[in-house]
Amino acid sequence: MKKQCGLTDLFLVALVALAVLSVLVGLLQQNRINKLRVQHADTLTGIAQANTKAYEALDRYRSAVDTANRTLAQQIQTQEGETNAKLETLSDLAGRERASRLLDQRTYADSLGYWQGVARRASTDGERQATAAAIGVFADLHARLDERAGIYAGQADQCRVRGLACERAYQTVADMINAGPPKE
Repeated sequence: MKKQCGLTDLFLVALVALAVLSVLVGLLQQNRINKLRVQHADTLTGIAQANTKAYEALDRYRSAVDTANRTLAQQIQTQEGETNAKLETLSDLAGRERASRLLDQRTYADSLGYWQGVARRASTDGERQATAAAIGVFADLHARLDERAGIYAGQADQCRVRGLACERAYQTVADMINAGPPKE
């Protein structure tokens, strides 16, 4: 029986050792699980902080773009106002120029009448007809040239004003692009 008692004791000791070992392995596994949970929580916290920073940067970027767009819109509106004012000024000048041209045409018509009178008083009928025909051709040509010159001058003035406005708008946008993103 002693032998059996020794085996039983050995079995009990082995069983207790196995139980202790099982508890130790369980504790080690629980400790490792806890460390993994802490690492996972730290990783999630880092990701959340990175996302927060990214959203803050995105908000700053959007705000900077909105500010730049508002500034650009204001500059364009200002340039449009200046362009419209210059076009109105040119329109007024064109009206004055038309009035001046009408006055010149009346003066020219008076002058034409004078020369036609001279042609009528010419000594021979042939001289009168030749002079009157030449004066009529020159008068018609002068009137057409004067009319066309006025049209071309008005168009040239409008094109110049619009071109200058376009150049200013281009330069404004180019300056904004070359300046790069806003500094924080």
